[in-house]
Amino acid sequence: MRFITPLPDKRFHSRGDEEETNNVQHDDTNELIRMKTKLLEAVLEGNLNKFRKATDHFCSGPDGLDVVNEICSVITRWRDDNGGTLIHVICRKIKCDETHEGDDLVFVLAKYAPELLSVRDKFFQIPLHIAVQKGELCRASKLLMLGSPVGWRDAHSLSPLDIAYGKGGLNMLKLLLNAGATFHELLAVEEM
Repeated sequence: MRFITPLPDKRFHSRGDEEETNNVQHDDTNELIRMKTKLLEAVLEGNLNKFRKATDHFCSGPDGLDVVNEICSVITRWRDDNGGTLIHVICRKIKCDETHEGDDLVFVLAKYAPELLSVRDKFFQIPLHIAVQKGELCRASKLLMLGSPVGWRDAHSLSPLDIAYGKGGLNMLKLLLNAGATFHELLAVEEM
């Protein structure tokens, strides 16, 4: 009769191995939190280069990390106190300048999560409403190019075209009309 020596069962670890595994998992979790924080800070500052570095940092993150899904998760889940997305915040706080860094950041975020273009905040505004209110022609153009809805109304029943008409911005009106907005909606509101 021959005896076979059983191989060690990989399911059972010594106490030291278990603690080491827990420490590695804890370190990976902390690293992931740091990476997410850096990503959000970059967007909230409107800093495209910092955002790119933060996304690159995800690539060197914990083993087994699904980089694109993790970045998309951070971008799509974040909301401000008004229910606005990261694109809402950029439209509210980052003024367009000659570098167009804020517009480029909107472009990158929308490529990761295009659904952010049609998320409404607690005022029922999409990012396009805010860009038009601020008179940010470049930003509005970028949002429309990316597929932002053009005729949606906010909580005050105003479309981006209504807002542009009220502000008297001829170039903004042209932009919105060329993107598919119609005066029929505007006339219907004025007749009320």
